[in-house]
Amino acid sequence: MSAHGVTVELPRGWDARASKRDGIVTLHIANYAIPSRDGEFGPRATRTMPTGGVFIALTEYRPQLASKGLYRARRAPRRLAPGDFSPNAVLNARRHQLGHQRFFTVKGRPFCLYAVIRASRNTARVVAEANTVLRELRIERRKQAD
Repeated sequence: MSAHGVTVELPRGWDARASKRDGIVTLHIANYAIPSRDGEFGPRATRTMPTGGVFIALTEYRPQLASKGLYRARRAPRRLAPGDFSPNAVLNARRHQLGHQRFFTVKGRPFCLYAVIRASRNTARVVAEANTVLRELRIERRKQAD
């Protein structure tokens, strides 16, 4: 999947969508089928999340925010741990769902990574699936026309 200077190699069976509204780029990635249209942080996609599900939203914000405040971190997350996830970090609280949010800047582009998992007996395995995708995330410098 490649869109708007963001590329990710998806494992077999994963789904992804990219959108751009008012200059804001959002990429949705999940290990289950996701709706073609959804809000920035995937309220529809997370509503249909199965047990063992992983949903990742990567949203880019205005360039003026790059490297400032929340976006100070200079590296995209490549590895999350089960302890990073909390029921208090989801946009819409749903039974068995845990979320994590991280802000960062890569190549002058500020992003928010929002990840949601549906807890299962083996949460570590579900988080490892998310990490497989995060390791394959590539972000290019923004093109002037973009």
